[in-house]
Amino acid sequence: MTNQHQPPTMNQKIFSLNLSTETISVYLMCCGLTDAGSTLSTSSMLEIWNGSEASLQEGLGTLEERKILKK
Repeated sequence: MTNQHQPPTMNQKIFSLNLSTETISVYLMCCGLTDAGSTLSTSSMLEIWNGSEASLQEGLGTLEERKILKK
């Protein structure tokens, strides 16, 4: 039996990119979902996101523009 341990997805550099708190929160949520083996989708993110759908979409858009996430 092998234990395949994956390193966490999060990169500490996110905190030095001068992004908004909400955008960083979106990033951290995506990392947490990925590390838990969940599929990233808007519907799965909205289930746990405590902000508006618009703020989630804005954060995702910023992360895509900065090439931190891609669809």
